[in-house]
Amino acid sequence: MNDREETPVCDKCGTIARKILHGLADIRKENQEMYRINGSDASLADEDKWWCQKCEAVIRSEESDPTTTTLGDPEAETLLDPNPLLASLWREASNHAVHARYAEAILKYTEIIQFRSDVAYAFYSRGYCYSSLKKYKEAIEDLSEAIRLNANDQEGYLERAWCHRCLGSYDNEIADYTEVLILDPNHLVASYRRGHRYQRLGEYRKAIEDLTMAIRLNPNDPAAFHDRGACYGNLGANLEAIADYSEAIRLRPNSPDIFYSRGICYDDLGKYRSAIASYTEAIRLQPDHTEAIYQRGYRYGRLGEYQKGIKDLTDVIKLEPDHGDAYYYRGRCYAEWGEHRSAIEDMTEGFRLESNHPDFFYNRGISYSEIGEHIKAVEDYTEAIRIRTDDKDAYHNRSISYQELGMDLESRLDSEKSKELGGSKRRSKNI
Repeated sequence: MNDREETPVCDKCGTIARKILHGLADIRKENQEMYRINGSDASLADEDKWWCQKCEAVIRSEESDPTTTTLGDPEAETLLDPNPLLASLWREASNHAVHARYAEAILKYTEIIQFRSDVAYAFYSRGYCYSSLKKYKEAIEDLSEAIRLNANDQEGYLERAWCHRCLGSYDNEIADYTEVLILDPNHLVASYRRGHRYQRLGEYRKAIEDLTMAIRLNPNDPAAFHDRGACYGNLGANLEAIADYSEAIRLRPNSPDIFYSRGICYDDLGKYRSAIASYTEAIRLQPDHTEAIYQRGYRYGRLGEYQKGIKDLTDVIKLEPDHGDAYYYRGRCYAEWGEHRSAIEDMTEGFRLESNHPDFFYNRGISYSEIGEHIKAVEDYTEAIRIRTDDKDAYHNRSISYQELGMDLESRLDSEKSKELGGSKRRSKNI
């Protein structure tokens, strides 16, 4: 029911169906064998896309005339009310909901509730409609009543969790998934969604536990591998992360974000060529993937392939003109390539946009020195020393600029200070 596309209804009981998102995972275990074909549930993912929770039935969605195979559910029979008015209201409410006329559906469900305030599904259905209209507080109120009337309503907990998520009430979202897992410890959707939420909250170990369960229940879900890979990556377990991202890629080979994420892990492991290969694949799949282009350009620069780095970082700037890091590191590539005026221009713009590069003044000072503007170089080295008072490299380079300006005493003092701090012959900081 969390799927927001047009939804069929069950012809037997008139209730709204829910989409089968994970094959047999949405169907009670004791009923699953009835829908297996040659030991596989593939047909459910491709053809039988809807499930009537009340009738315990698969609905084959065939345009405007869906049919059902029912297993018989005494609770569902209560919806076939002998009162023709109520039966008509159920049909009208379901029809409105199916065609996304949620406001009209709410009015009909409200009429039903006035007569049948003991039917959990009426509150659930109205709550779902409120949720679809993004009236999440009203939806939570109705869904809570549905759960009170039927404490085993897993779908009610899942829908309420969705509402809590949309309101940013993540603790309550997790609590509802936990209730589902108490009712069914092998519930795939709840396992995955709780794991996903833990991952987004930075509780990576809890997330890994849930996502591992989701993978055990459905080893063909690339999203679970991707999310678990992200958890491993954030914990510094890059080999495990790469293994999960690689499996996710096998299952979903056209996802640029998975290739990008794997590239980051390769970078962290120092496997730079593998990182570049992953970024390149992400860019092939999504030519405007800004961060993949940026990371590849940055990595080219670190490997000394400055022209390739400049090209990638230029593409980033075209896509995102306020990308300060792209300007700064393109400037660093220009400097290493010997184009110091372009380097000064880019580093200055990058610092203006981001102003979070501790080596900015030091590196720009080097470029000023290289083009003979030693006064500006001294100003930048002085600022670098103010930021980092033990920067022996800045003292060393300022000593050289002072010497070029004929300021021998200042040059000697800086040279002595650099030696006192350990000495230096290095010019530029690493990109």
